[in-house]
Amino acid sequence: MMLYLDRFLIGGLLSLGALAAYSIPMEIVSKSFILPAAVSGVMFPAFARSFAAAPASLGALFVRSLKLVALCLFPACAAVVTFAPHIMSLWVGSQFAAQSSAVLQILTVGAFVTGLAWIPLALLHGAHRPDLPAKIHLLDFPIYALMLWVFIRKFGLAGAAVTWSARLLAENLILFAMASRYLRVSRREMGYAFALLMAAIATMTAGALVPDVRTKVIFLCALTAACVFCVWRFLLDETQRARVVGQLPFVVRPALAKVVD
Repeated sequence: MMLYLDRFLIGGLLSLGALAAYSIPMEIVSKSFILPAAVSGVMFPAFARSFAAAPASLGALFVRSLKLVALCLFPACAAVVTFAPHIMSLWVGSQFAAQSSAVLQILTVGAFVTGLAWIPLALLHGAHRPDLPAKIHLLDFPIYALMLWVFIRKFGLAGAAVTWSARLLAENLILFAMASRYLRVSRREMGYAFALLMAAIATMTAGALVPDVRTKVIFLCALTAACVFCVWRFLLDETQRARVVGQLPFVVRPALAKVVD
């Protein structure tokens, strides 16, 4: 019901044309869940095993999987937000894109937050508490339905997209808070993680404000380079870095070693 309620209300309150303008961006952002779903599917048995046999390794597993999803998903979502008008123009035409590009940008931000939340969801399932996410959905469903009704009538498709993304942000922050009960996380670390999430959302939103294509490309290249650096510096250990370097052509290895140093 929560998955299709927004489209049901758009079709009932607006028009079938508006429903098409909303459904196409929604189908685009839904493809971003492939990576976090795959990672969480692997992490669920790992979390369950850690709870039973090695609780001390639980925090490291959680942080590592969360970094993997965030650093892979962030540049892709930022690219969609930055080039949303061009993506929609090439896909469905400029007239249709004018209505759908802003919707795509808003939904992509919500999809990024949701992608991260697959990891605490897997942790809660591994901790034998699948009831907690279900209770969250039961509690916020009437609030979500009411907000959708009001925002669609007042703001149209943008109102539906904002309501969808805001609900996911609120739900997923609660999921992270619930998951933190099973980890040794201080309030300071939680505040730092929340600040990083807000900074990531602000950076993606800034991509929508970049005016011309050339500046968009420069912005996205700089962002991608920063993500590659973060993966190399914070996600991979020394053994994995050596393995990556070993796969490169021999002539490139000395130059890469100098850059790393």
